[in-house]
Order: sequence, then structure tokens, then C-alpha cells
Amino acid sequence: MKKIIAIIAALLCFALLPISTACSPTDASKTQFKLSTESPWKTDTGYEKITYSYQKVNKTSGKAEVVGIMTVQFESSQDICTLTTDLTATVVATQKTDRIHSKVIMKGSGLVPQYSYKKVEIAKPDDLTDYVDYSYEYEMDYANKTSWGKIGGEEKSPIEIPGNIGTDVFDNEQFYWLIRSATNVTNEGNTGTFGLISPADSYFQGSYCKFTMQYENKENTTLTIESMKNKFGVFGEDGLIPCHRVSAQINGGGKGPGTELYYSASPFTVNGAEQGDKVLVRISRPEYNVNTFEYLYDHVYTITDYSVSK
Repeated sequence: MKKIIAIIAALLCFALLPISTACSPTDASKTQFKLSTESPWKTDTGYEKITYSYQKVNKTSGKAEVVGIMTVQFESSQDICTLTTDLTATVVATQKTDRIHSKVIMKGSGLVPQYSYKKVEIAKPDDLTDYVDYSYEYEMDYANKTSWGKIGGEEKSPIEIPGNIGTDVFDNEQFYWLIRSATNVTNEGNTGTFGLISPADSYFQGSYCKFTMQYENKENTTLTIESMKNKFGVFGEDGLIPCHRVSAQINGGGKGPGTELYYSASPFTVNGAEQGDKVLVRISRPEYNVNTFEYLYDHVYTITDYSVSK
């Protein structure tokens, strides 16, 4: 039961599904994961904020069963970047709201994580019979090789921090942004792999948990986001925006589609100046039944605002 709840919580917290289809690259020259020397979230102000609407859509009915708002903020100073993510997600039927807050401090060059913190607050049901609190909180101090974590308020044993952090392995909360910063997220067929430590899964299972992630550039496409018409120099009068489309999943066998990521093909413009590049404008992530592998939901995050001012 704990493993199932851990996976569900991880899904809500932007982790990757452990069920997916592996990519099959054939050109070795297109398969290298390498980070840009200049971060795509670099702006004139050293700050970037992206706001998204969130919907958990029932695959059968097409109705949104959970709705919310996610914000992602980058703050850069010298060679340090702080990534802060907040999500509120409300169940339509019960009006119960879950809240997630995470922060990763990383080096601007190489995006080597120095520190990671996450807190997940899962709303209590009205009926507390057999209720178990699976809210969790953890801190990973990568620089000092220390950690702590709690599940349902109960402190857990520290998790091992590997020595290859920032070389072969990064923090789970960096996932979408590592791909955004990859140099080869431009042309169809390009792929890359990197490792992610999952602190949440590590604490739930009681031992170090790492996934090897793989992404593949699909054919570039155009999205329509009507609420963004004529904004930021990249959305047309009908809300169209050209995008790099990337499919990402755990490297290995499995079933079902991966997470679809859509990055802007051109930098956003604010007050006449180009700012963030390859801005992530939409995420579409499938959710499966962990026992039957039935495709149940799509978690969809769509950009609603962009800012370089606090």
C-alpha cells in the first residue's frame, strides 16, 4: 500500500511514471546529453517565473477531476541558481486541496544540485476510518552529504547521497529543466539520457532510488493556447506557438506513452527584449493503474503567464 501511495504522490509531484516505452536512437551523434553553457532561463533580471494551469483529466470521460495552479521560479545570482516550484491541486468532487512546495539550489554551470527540499501536504478525507497520512517532507543537502525525511510526520532514516551527483545523477525536481537546458533539444531524432535520484521514493522504500531517464525529440509542432494570443512575441493572434516536442520516459522496457514536453522554438520577448529561451509551455503526462497498467488520466500543465519581474 505504501508503495502505491508513494507512486501516486510522486505523480502529483512531477515525477516520471515507471511505465513507459523506451526510445530507439540509431545515430550515435544525436544521443549525447550535454548542458548548454548558458542557461535558457537566463534573463536581464536574473529572474524567471512561469505560471501554469493544471488539470488531471479522466481518459474515459474527458473531464478534469483535479484542477490547480503551478508556478515555477528561477532566481540566478553569480554561479548559483534557485529553482522553486509550487502546486495547488483541488479535487473537483470534494474541493479538497493538496499542496506541494519544492526548492532546488544548483550551480549555474553544470546545474550540479547543492540542496533540495520538498514538502507534500495531502488533504485529509472527511472519513478518517483507516486513514493513514502519506504527506511527506524531505531535505537533501548534497553539498554536505546529509539528508532527512518524514512521512506522515514520522522521521525516517537518512538516505545515502551518491558521490556522482551532478556528474551522472541529478535531483528529481530538475527533470524538465535539465531537458530544457540540453543542447540537442532542437531537431527530430535527437536523444539523451541522464540519472535522477528520487528522494521521495527513496524514503518510502527505505533505500536509495535512482532512475535513468531518456528523452527523444519528436517532430517539431505547433500548439494553440488561446489565452496567450499575441503575447511575448512568440504567440500568434490565434494563440499558435511553434514548439520543440520532446517525449521523456524511464530508459528501459515498458508500456504506454511517455511524458510529452513542449518547449518554445523561440525566446520569449518582454518589453522589447528577448528573455528566456526554450520556455516550457505545456506538459502532458499519463497516469496508469499501478497494478493493471490501465491508462487512466492525463496530467496537463499549460502556460498561462510569464514574467521576468518579481
